[in-house]
Amino acid sequence: MEQLVTSAASELTPKQRKAILALITEGNHTQAAEAAGITRQTLQRYLKQEHFRDALNKAFNDYRDQLIIHTATYQSKAFETLHNFIEGNEATRPEKLRAIDMLLDHSDKIQINKPKLLDVVEIDPAELKRRELQKDEEEREMRRAKRLADMIDPF
Repeated sequence: MEQLVTSAASELTPKQRKAILALITEGNHTQAAEAAGITRQTLQRYLKQEHFRDALNKAFNDYRDQLIIHTATYQSKAFETLHNFIEGNEATRPEKLRAIDMLLDHSDKIQINKPKLLDVVEIDPAELKRRELQKDEEEREMRRAKRLADMIDPF
C-alpha cells in the first residue's frame, strides 16, 4: 500500500505520504490526521495543495484499481465454482437449487463499475457504515461460496 503513495508523487514529504495513506485507509479526516501523526488543520492545509490532491487521487485510484482486480478475480472464481457445482453430479437437487438461488441473488454484483476520481471530502458516517455492511455481506458470500466449493471438493 505504501508503494502506491511513494510512486504517486516524489515531491511529497514523508508526513504527506503518511497522510495520503491514512486518507485512503481511515474513515474520515479526523481519524486520518491522527493516524498520520498530524493535526486536522495540517491535513486541511495539505488538502489545499494541488500536488498533494493530485498524489492523493493517483494513490486512491491505484489502490481502487488493485482492489477491483482482486475482487473481480475472486468473484469470478466464486461464480465459476458455483457454476461447476450446479452442473456437476455430486450435489443433490436442493443443494443445486440453493446454489442457483445464490447466483440469482448476486447476479447484479457480477459487473463492477469503477467509481469516479476521489473528491476530497469527508465521508458521511452513515455512508461509511453502509460500505462496511456491504463489505461484510460480500465477505459472508465469499465464505458461503467457499463452503459450497469445499462440499464439492473437500481436498
